[in-house]
Amino acid sequence: VAELAVKFAEKVPENMYSIAQLQGFLLCSKRDPRGAVGSIDEWVEEREKEQAEKDKRLAKRASERAKWLKMEKFRQKKDKQMEQEAEKEMLAEAEEAEKLEKEMENAADDEEKKEGAEEKEGEVKEEESKPVDAASDKDSEPEIVEPVTPLSSA
Repeated sequence: VAELAVKFAEKVPENMYSIAQLQGFLLCSKRDPRGAVGSIDEWVEEREKEQAEKDKRLAKRASERAKWLKMEKFRQKKDKQMEQEAEKEMLAEAEEAEKLEKEMENAADDEEKKEGAEEKEGEVKEEESKPVDAASDKDSEPEIVEPVTPLSSA
């Protein structure tokens, strides 16, 4: 039995399997120690295949996760760019609207000034075209002077 134990130990890689895993294998062969030593190679090979498949699945998941994270990061970057571009466009539109509003205010002010100047010009023309009122125009009416008679010195 000691000789079988040494052969068994030589066939099992160190620190690869838990005690529970080895105990599970040995319980299946507890009545046949020679069969356990003979079939341990197959068992180890099966476990290595299972581990390789598990590692492959984990690597695939990790790769998919990394790809997803990369795509998510790219999407977030694009979203941020689009938000910044939209914000720039909104600011430009706001500035343009403000500029147009100022232009409209200036045009309205110019129109008011123009109308005011036209009104004043119209008033001046009106005054010029009015007939001269003799009673109101002191310069146009001659002053009546009565002749003075000299006093005789008698």
